[in-house]
Amino acid sequence: GTLTPPVLRSEMQIVEWKVAPGDFIERTTCGHERSGSVCFSDNSFSVVYQDANYLLSFDPVTLRAL
Repeated sequence: GTLTPPVLRSEMQIVEWKVAPGDFIERTTCGHERSGSVCFSDNSFSVVYQDANYLLSFDPVTLRAL
C-alpha cells in the first residue's frame, strides 16, 4: 500500500505515521486506531475548521489486497 499526506490550507506542524508502506494491517473494528497524526494551525478559525472537516473523510492509506 501507499501513504498519502493530507493537503491542507492551514500549516501542518507535525505528521507522525503509525504505519509504513508494506506493513500488514489486519481488519479492525476499533474506531480509535489511526494511521497517523497531524497537528495544524492557521490564524483563521474557518480554515482550521474546514481542514478538520476534510480530515474526517480523508483516507491516507491505500490498501493492496494480498
